[in-house]
Amino acid sequence: MASNSKLFTVLALGLFVEDEAYPIKWDSKVKDVIPEGEWVLQDKLTQDHTSILDLLSHRTGLPLHDLMYDRTDTLKSLVSYLPSR
Repeated sequence: MASNSKLFTVLALGLFVEDEAYPIKWDSKVKDVIPEGEWVLQDKLTQDHTSILDLLSHRTGLPLHDLMYDRTDTLKSLVSYLPSR
């Protein structure tokens, strides 16, 4: 889907943000949304302060991960790669 997947991701998150049944806002910290222990980065400051909007805006300082995944990976395994690749 190439760059269209970025649009779908933002639109899907926007539905959660607009729905008051979910405690997710654009400025929500990722560490508060992803289960404890699954959002781990080498830089503790970045780990603690990265927001949903930071991820969507590519302003986390994380390096490119274009070739980091395999067809058998899950969301959980992809997140676990972030500190090591």
